[in-house]
Amino acid sequence: GLGHKVTSLTHINKSYDSASSVLEYRFLYGGNRIFDICDFVKKDTIKNIDISKDIKRLLLAVKINSIEDVKTILHEMMEDLRKSQMTQSKVYVYLQIILFELGSLLESLDSTEEDTTKKQEEILQLLMKESTLEDLEKVICNYCLYIAGIMAEQRDGFDKRQAIIAKDYIDKNYDNPDLSLQTICNDLSISMSYFSSIFKKYTGETFVEALTKKRMQKAMEILTNTSLRVYEIAEKVGYNDPHYFTTIFKKYSGMTPKEFSRKGKRK
Repeated sequence: GLGHKVTSLTHINKSYDSASSVLEYRFLYGGNRIFDICDFVKKDTIKNIDISKDIKRLLLAVKINSIEDVKTILHEMMEDLRKSQMTQSKVYVYLQIILFELGSLLESLDSTEEDTTKKQEEILQLLMKESTLEDLEKVICNYCLYIAGIMAEQRDGFDKRQAIIAKDYIDKNYDNPDLSLQTICNDLSISMSYFSSIFKKYTGETFVEALTKKRMQKAMEILTNTSLRVYEIAEKVGYNDPHYFTTIFKKYSGMTPKEFSRKGKRK
């Protein structure tokens, strides 16, 4: 710590006192550095800062599991606290506000088995053990990523269930000529764009590809085991237009329905 410059040995105690006081900023900036009292403002000029908007940004980043955004936003918040040059005890007040909001977010999760109160106490204990704001930032960041991970798992599980339900829906309703992406999304109460993304993610196919595949497989099964006419088979697998059915079938199998039927009967 470097105190105020004095020109007389009789004032050396004032320089010493200011050098000692400036070391309080080790909490904000960490150790292993020189602290010059001239670089820091007087404590009576410190004002409160508004972190409400930053907390909202942080919670959103946690919700969407954007790890880089979580780290960036949290670091910016810690930098604001440093620049304010407030005391350690006052910094803890702000950190507790952040923890409260994160705890509320964790508590809002439907299927978490986590004891939120116990988790909050655990994080608080970890914070109290740290001696610098940088270390505190790491603790809070890990807590953010922990909650983000839980939310991502729950969201992933929900999306997967939706895709499974959709596949089952296709299996049970493939013969309905009115079955479409719109109808299934209406029944599942989900947007078409969101449904399309999760369905492709978990099945490897688009909705149309999955529906067409199911209909063609069923048509092949009927052609192999019955003597129904093409238009009758088309109706059974959800096509009102037998010509369109024939076109799709040939594109899928490389043969027309009649060619496929004859080949199956020769075996």
